[in-house]
Amino acid sequence: MLKCYERYGPGPFSPAEEARFWADSQTAAELQTCKSTDVPGSRDEGRQYFADVRDRLCTSEHADRAMRYLLWTPRSKGLRLWGGSRLTAPAAIATLPMWMRHLGGFDQLAAVDAAIVPAARMAVRAMSLGNSRPMLAVARWLVPHTAEVYAQHLAAGTPAAPRTVTPAEARETLACS
Repeated sequence: MLKCYERYGPGPFSPAEEARFWADSQTAAELQTCKSTDVPGSRDEGRQYFADVRDRLCTSEHADRAMRYLLWTPRSKGLRLWGGSRLTAPAAIATLPMWMRHLGGFDQLAAVDAAIVPAARMAVRAMSLGNSRPMLAVARWLVPHTAEVYAQHLAAGTPAAPRTVTPAEARETLACS
């Protein structure tokens, strides 16, 4: 996620923003029933994690099918998702290290990487020029269910207290209610 943000979005975070990204990633992991302590808390920890587990990583038929579905959604799931996946898959793959591409069996030509990066960067910038309508329109066309959640997010405005609540804090608050 961080690499995509940096490559296609506004660019690198400030040190404080990056620290918050890693802290929020650990909270997000907890929401997905992972131990937050198992999730890297910095870029260096992320690099070290992959260095430690890389020799043990493998794939399976089930994992291969899942990745292919995510990267190249079948046409039977609808023309929009099929087309959208054909546009976004090369940009996603371009952010992965070569060893990961080879392991997963979804490498692409260096020429595709070179072409997709500026094209994806321009598309992201065009859709986020201080106006969320273009991004919402694209989402409504490609992923209508997700677009509705995004529309609710946009309509909600700025939170009164922009802070990530941990699952433990949420449980505590709900138990007191």
